[in-house]
Amino acid sequence: MLLSIACHVSMKIRLIHRLLAASCAAVLCSTVGMPAGRAVDPFRSSNPQPINAATAAAFTAAFQQGNYPAAERALQQALQQDSSDPLVFALAGSLAFAQQNRQAFADYARQTKSKAQAIVAQQPLRGQIYIAVGELMTAAASLLPQLTGDGGVPLSAVPQALQSLQSVYGSLRAAAQINPNDPELNLIQGFVDLMVATNLPLANPDGAIAKLEKASPRYLADRGIALGLRNLKRYSEALRYVDRAITAAPDNPELYYLKAQILVEQSKATGDANLRRAAAAEFQKALAKSAQLPQPLVWQLFFEACNNQKTFDNRGQDCVALRDQVTQAPGPWGPSTLPSL
Repeated sequence: MLLSIACHVSMKIRLIHRLLAASCAAVLCSTVGMPAGRAVDPFRSSNPQPINAATAAAFTAAFQQGNYPAAERALQQALQQDSSDPLVFALAGSLAFAQQNRQAFADYARQTKSKAQAIVAQQPLRGQIYIAVGELMTAAASLLPQLTGDGGVPLSAVPQALQSLQSVYGSLRAAAQINPNDPELNLIQGFVDLMVATNLPLANPDGAIAKLEKASPRYLADRGIALGLRNLKRYSEALRYVDRAITAAPDNPELYYLKAQILVEQSKATGDANLRRAAAAEFQKALAKSAQLPQPLVWQLFFEACNNQKTFDNRGQDCVALRDQVTQAPGPWGPSTLPSL
């Protein structure tokens, strides 16, 4: 089926790039909210599976609080304490990806898949889920050097991308044969399906949203639905879901960034200039915590906030020059002080 779609794909698609970010978010945000002192399963109220407390602390810092430096510190401890859980290596890969460290990302992608293969006999459901994620990360790592300047995948790489997707879906189908109602599986597959639906023709986004509606934890599933609805230009619905995610995880600056993006796109679609001012307030909430976000993310966040500000304050800011000031800050995280908008 996927190969038959290839003839409809344009010369540049963002499929793997978006799938990577979405699937990493789905897997790595999934254990947010767990107390750091004990191991609990964030997905299942019955038949829970334990997770290392240090790993839980890393997840909580990164994806509930949006505090990546704290997550990195906790992750170092998690890597020492639990070398068998593929989720630990997937999280390490996600942080490497956020910091644009391609070699580290590729290494962690391979380890995610190998660790998942090692547990599949004892934990077949989780093993198959993480084999799928590891396959997706490994494919993305091999495709990253081929991306065009705008983040697209050249036509020559499309067969490789589609073959990788077939492998991903093969593992997800194997997991579904074990338990199609598993909330963790629905979370992962919902993210992947939604990104496919928003990037390839003939795919059905409603089916992906239905999976995420059955997923857990809810704030992460709602974030995924908001992302997909934004890409589908269903902005009013997207705002409802991102507001639900913010209510559940109010400390995460990335959620305010997402809400700002939705408001900007809604303003473009409707011509309502007031939405630009509303977006500016959300951008500022996200930028207030710039020191706890990866520096490349802060560059983009600041640049979008500046361009949005220009649409209504008539000060003619040079957003490229201002962004370049941000990029000169040392270290892997965003600067605590940013140029004034």
